[in-house]
Amino acid sequence: MIHKDDKSKIKQGSIIGPVTHIVGQVSFSGTLYVEGSVHGGVCAPSDQAATLVLSEQSSSEPGN
Repeated sequence: MIHKDDKSKIKQGSIIGPVTHIVGQVSFSGTLYVEGSVHGGVCAPSDQAATLVLSEQSSSEPGN
């Protein structure tokens, strides 16, 4: 879970919350914080800065 002190560091980004489960491709730029689960691909454009942050509770599996 993202702590209160960490929220002040978020300038541009998205959060996949702890009770959110995504099936499919996720594309992002900036910062993506994953606390829930993703079943599929996670990608960012190669010409933009991107940071993926996975919490201890998160899970990720490749799609079919």
